[in-house]
Amino acid sequence: MPTWFRTSFWTLIFLLTGALALRIHQSEARKATLRQDLSTLQEVRYGLFNVDQWKSVVSDIVSSKIDDFNLEEGNRAEMEAQVQTLLRTLVKELEQNYHEDRSDNIIGLFESAASSVLGIFEQMKRNIPEMASHIVGFLDEKENKDKIRAYLLSTVDRYAAETFGTTDYGPVDEVMDRRGIPAAAHSARMATAVLAIHARISQIEKAQFPLNIAGLVLLLFTGVNLFFFTKTALDVRLIVASLSAWLVLGIRMPMLLIQARIDHLEFQLLGEPIAFSDQVLFYQSKSIWDVVQLLLFHGKGNGAIAAGFGVLLFSIVVPFGKLLATTLWQENQNWSGSFWGKLILFRSAKWAMADVMVVAIFLSYLGFQGVLQDQVQRLESIGSGLDILTTADSKLLPGFIAFLGFAVLGLLLSERLKILDGYYRN
Repeated sequence: MPTWFRTSFWTLIFLLTGALALRIHQSEARKATLRQDLSTLQEVRYGLFNVDQWKSVVSDIVSSKIDDFNLEEGNRAEMEAQVQTLLRTLVKELEQNYHEDRSDNIIGLFESAASSVLGIFEQMKRNIPEMASHIVGFLDEKENKDKIRAYLLSTVDRYAAETFGTTDYGPVDEVMDRRGIPAAAHSARMATAVLAIHARISQIEKAQFPLNIAGLVLLLFTGVNLFFFTKTALDVRLIVASLSAWLVLGIRMPMLLIQARIDHLEFQLLGEPIAFSDQVLFYQSKSIWDVVQLLLFHGKGNGAIAAGFGVLLFSIVVPFGKLLATTLWQENQNWSGSFWGKLILFRSAKWAMADVMVVAIFLSYLGFQGVLQDQVQRLESIGSGLDILTTADSKLLPGFIAFLGFAVLGLLLSERLKILDGYYRN
């Protein structure tokens, strides 16, 4: 096959790989930001663990109970009887206190005797049924219901302010302001933002689907043709450039998404149904580069820094160094027997931890999936009166596929170089 054809072929592969890698990275970066914003808006501290949400719940229950307070003939008579009992107790205590307070002086004794002669307290006792009827009628009037409701709601607000701390809405406000969500109450504004983010994620995924398919096809196509169209050092350098694009994509894009959430929680409180939905308990999604930065610059202790340096060295520096050194291969040389050939083909393989990283990430995916599934299922068995639907969701993201593709193509390229080196040597 002519050299110009192979060169053109691998140049085209490199250009397609670079263009696809750039487009996929841009889409995944937008989705990562959207997913992070969504997890912030749906975090459990702004829902199930939010004092403002519970104030709203209690207020709704109080309003509902007051609205449902409609006296009929049966319960009206029962309530009047209870009010009469209370009033008789109060009048009796008032009479006893009145006589006791006036028993220590002459004027008080005359006042006490006069009240008995005039029958003041006896008249109050005879008026108790009429007073009870007026009190019950007062409670049943709509205007008075509204006043009672306002009093109770203000009491709930006061007790909540005295009992609980305030909720910091700074993170969600930043998300909503950045996304241009119109001003409104927090709950309504957050609901609008969640719908907008879901719609945007769906749009990006729909547009990205053909790119993902094209990327998989290109990976397979590159791997197959490594053994047919790789002959010269220029071919190797163009392939290395393509592999570098997949490596950068795998390092920069999130590889694993770990999420535990309460999809739906419903129970009864004072006879009223209470429901919470889409409550995020835990969310994490990082790329290799994010992990390195987190450990090196934000990690606590020397252990975190050492781990970050290890990930940087064996998952980024060494793979790139191996690719760079691979460009030293030259046809018509005993390359595998030279110092650089031995270093690249044999010694560096056990230090370029791409394959080990792929296995580690896959095992982490399986492990997290099992642990989260076990923990959230425990929530579902809390009680018979609690209806709860949970989700333990771990996903392998396109960053993992890109890094896996780089690892496989790197191994294939090493094998191809061994074959070519033997061919030119013989």
